[in-house]
Amino acid sequence: MRKVVYVPGYNWNEESSVLIRLLLQKDFKFYYFKFKNKFGQRKIETLAEELKTFIDNLNLKKGEKISIIAFSVGGLISEYYLKFIDNKQVDKIITICSPFKGTPWASIFFKKRIGMRELQERSIFLKKLNKEKMPRTIKQESIWDEEDFIVPHKLAKQGKAKRTLFFLHPLIEFWPPTILEIKKFLQSK
Repeated sequence: MRKVVYVPGYNWNEESSVLIRLLLQKDFKFYYFKFKNKFGQRKIETLAEELKTFIDNLNLKKGEKISIIAFSVGGLISEYYLKFIDNKQVDKIITICSPFKGTPWASIFFKKRIGMRELQERSIFLKKLNKEKMPRTIKQESIWDEEDFIVPHKLAKQGKAKRTLFFLHPLIEFWPPTILEIKKFLQSK
């Protein structure tokens, strides 16, 4: 059974992925990457290193590949991991409303925290992340929402981008059309 790692956003927990997990568990082995980071207290690079350790501990067979589903900041953690740390064990990544070009809220709330400064539009971190191309061996798709008030649509598009229609950032990953798009992407060749 194909393995999928779910990488959440800030302040999410395992229960936040329950609907995705329930709808995908028939077709995929689901792993939840758990990390401690209250609204940007730690650098995204540090969290990406922890993601590497997590994936390494899955004890994949030689040549076995996994897919990543990443929500919000989880998309930045995952992209940093794939672009700068290790990309040999992953063949697909799908992100949901990830702030690839920042979020205006990072300049307003918790702006002194390092992880939130990294999310500010035009931050050094985001410039570095977006300058580097995703390896060609990895299929990528991003799901964005025009009505998302946390990560407006122009800030969430990366790679092949698909639109979903739902306005509440924390609930977009529970929206059935979003989950169906994730499943379709993961099952694609």
